[in-house]
Amino acid sequence: MRIKREFGIGRPLGLCLSLLIVLLIVAAPASAVEVTIRSWAAPTASHYLHDAMVAEDGSIWYAARYSNTLGRFDPITETWDEYVTDIADSGPHGLKEDPDGNIWFTAIGADPTYIGMLNVKTREFTEYPVTLAIHSPNEPTPANAHSLILDDRGYAWFTMISADMLGRLDTNTGEIRLARSPIRNVGVYSVELDSQQVPWFSLFRTNLLIRVEPESMDVKSYQAPWPDARPRRIAISDDDAVWYTDFMRGRLGRFDPTSETWNEWLSPGGEWSRPYGMVALGDEIWYSESWKDPSRLVRFDTKTEEFQSWPVDDCLDGAYNIVADDESNLWFVCHDTDRLVKVEITGR
Repeated sequence: MRIKREFGIGRPLGLCLSLLIVLLIVAAPASAVEVTIRSWAAPTASHYLHDAMVAEDGSIWYAARYSNTLGRFDPITETWDEYVTDIADSGPHGLKEDPDGNIWFTAIGADPTYIGMLNVKTREFTEYPVTLAIHSPNEPTPANAHSLILDDRGYAWFTMISADMLGRLDTNTGEIRLARSPIRNVGVYSVELDSQQVPWFSLFRTNLLIRVEPESMDVKSYQAPWPDARPRRIAISDDDAVWYTDFMRGRLGRFDPTSETWNEWLSPGGEWSRPYGMVALGDEIWYSESWKDPSRLVRFDTKTEEFQSWPVDDCLDGAYNIVADDESNLWFVCHDTDRLVKVEITGR
């Protein structure tokens, strides 16, 4: 009877079902895919999981901020290993693997903040404190090293969200150079590399993206046309476009460095969906709507400009970053429930 009331009293049931099927086909995006979402609870010693990373051997790593831990998960055997720093309150946050299999990470909670390196073979940690030789009392000190990426030159680029600074660590010599924003409270947040190994950064408390020349560390900034735009995480697609999640305005944005043009789309969850972690995967942008209940995983087809989204059970505060493995599976952590999540994409 519900079907008859919905489509009209007296209409044949077969016709109603046919209309329903047609409506569902029309409503589905032309480029729709299917996903299978699976999650695992991390060992109880790991607490407040943050960034995830795919290693060369296919293992999945994560930083556990509140337990001073770097964790490793083997997807084949579904076994875990944990590496605990011996510096209290280090707060491991962003992490990347170098060609030798070492894991580099930011210590967002340490004082002084530092960039750490884990030798996986020996299980030994090395710390590179981020300090200033000369400090002015009117200037902020380095603090809260946040995101990290490694380029092909051997540089580790990192952000310091609370100090309005970005840094470059030479992983061969340990030398650190810093660049300070002339504007205060900009929130240097996310960092990614384009196809030329040039680092791009988001300034989360402004409507700016910046590009840094790798050797001179000269900075060029690009201002979004919307004064209240707030790019948080960024991802760079194969065409070197810089994509970003606008956390405050519920939008997905794109900046074309060649034409210096901007575009944006309202996220399916609306202005209060709080888009967060993201990754570019071929012609797709995947990201998390962190303020949905539960959080939602969103797919944007860059060719058709169509969205899809799925709920992620046991994830109540979104994915803070998302990575993809060699088989185009997505991985991320849900820090609020300390779970590691795998998303298998099918139907392309």
